[in-house]
Amino acid sequence: MITIEALFSAGLYPQLKAHLELGKKHGITKEEAVEIVIQLAFYCGWPKAWSTFPLIEEVYGD
Repeated sequence: MITIEALFSAGLYPQLKAHLELGKKHGITKEEAVEIVIQLAFYCGWPKAWSTFPLIEEVYGD
């Protein structure tokens, strides 16, 4: 989760997607991934959040 948070805060989206996939394999749920993004959006900016939500959708699906 910390790696996902660090990549999100830096806006490193290609690496973020790869780590979201690894997080999913290690048990991070879609709801937890969304919650990480929402919590950090207040500190790192909502534009980064809106760029990350589609990545979560790609990794987790509907």
